[in-house]
Amino acid sequence: MLKQIDVADLRPGMFVVDGNAVASKDPGLYRGDEGIVGEEMVQHLKELGYKTFFIDLSRSESSAFTSEMTRAGDLEQSRPAGTVEFGVSMEEEIPAALKLHDQCVAYSRMFMNDIREGKLDLSPAREILEGFLDSMERNADTLLTLSRLRQIDKYLYRHSVNVCILSMHCARNDGKSREEIILAGFAGLFHDLGKALVPPYILNAPRELTAEEFAIMKKHPRLGFDRLFPMPDMNPDVLNAVLHHHERHNGSGYPDGLAGDEISELSRTVALSDIYDALSSRRPYKGAMFPHKTLGIMYSMQNKELRYEDVALFIRMLGIYPVGSIVLLQSGHVGVVSASNSEQASKPVVTLVRDPEGREIPHRVEDLAAGSRFAIAKCLPTEATGIHPDKVLGLPVF
Repeated sequence: MLKQIDVADLRPGMFVVDGNAVASKDPGLYRGDEGIVGEEMVQHLKELGYKTFFIDLSRSESSAFTSEMTRAGDLEQSRPAGTVEFGVSMEEEIPAALKLHDQCVAYSRMFMNDIREGKLDLSPAREILEGFLDSMERNADTLLTLSRLRQIDKYLYRHSVNVCILSMHCARNDGKSREEIILAGFAGLFHDLGKALVPPYILNAPRELTAEEFAIMKKHPRLGFDRLFPMPDMNPDVLNAVLHHHERHNGSGYPDGLAGDEISELSRTVALSDIYDALSSRRPYKGAMFPHKTLGIMYSMQNKELRYEDVALFIRMLGIYPVGSIVLLQSGHVGVVSASNSEQASKPVVTLVRDPEGREIPHRVEDLAAGSRFAIAKCLPTEATGIHPDKVLGLPVF
């Protein structure tokens, strides 16, 4: 179990998994296990200017803790171990989810192209989103896994669908009603509609934008809002989210510089999903970032650009190691995350595929939250391992 502590509470015997430095440009939720610290290391870390740390309670020495340190605020709450049970397996759900996913991508491609010609047909959206929600109810991991592993020919279409799925999961995990979850899907699907109206040389630039180009890009929320506003029966919360998904908790966003409670809940949900997918996706000018590194950056934005409670909910919803992640275990085994655990984000279900010597082994499933002797050391890049997560999970090759 992970726990965030202040530097003043750091004690010898604690197992430090990450420090969030004051001036760190790459805070990383897991930059690497520092291990159990002694007196000298405690003093050294304090002198380096660290304010907070993540420690692993399960790997720390019990003598390092005092009773007052069990207060609320853990990244992972202390709850009974075990993963969430689904109505059907991922293997059973994948045909329906894959069909829905591809329908949504095709629809995204259609409306992004049509909007340039002044046309917009919203009628297919609700049926697709209803199908998404039904799929999530049967197996919540399947669509999330598709959104991560499915390769689509153009980022703009894939991004819209991914933000839609992530936003719906956020709303569902927050206990929203069915209609509220559907509205989150609408907001996520159409949040970047205005980008279709941005000049292609800016939208597809394989480099950092100039100040002048970025000023044009920042107009896309308003462009999308203006196109959606005249549509009959368009929900005002969805319109608000399309307009304000780039607003930030500290007022540093655009287009209106809103801050704090001025930003609607749905706008904040779409913003989180947008940031996560943008950072973790491969682009012409950057590689894909590991999900746990993306979450680390988002964590560093808490109480600044992002609201603390929103980030905590998002991390619990997604899990530090999403399904399909390739992980190196502390034992030296290599595995693929095959199911999430919303109760203990760092302890998903892992399918072991290689032994510590790198030899392939018969697949064996380990639930890290159910008394397993295994623990994750770090993520591994897919390209470097030669492991295909889709094959391990029994999914169609993407």
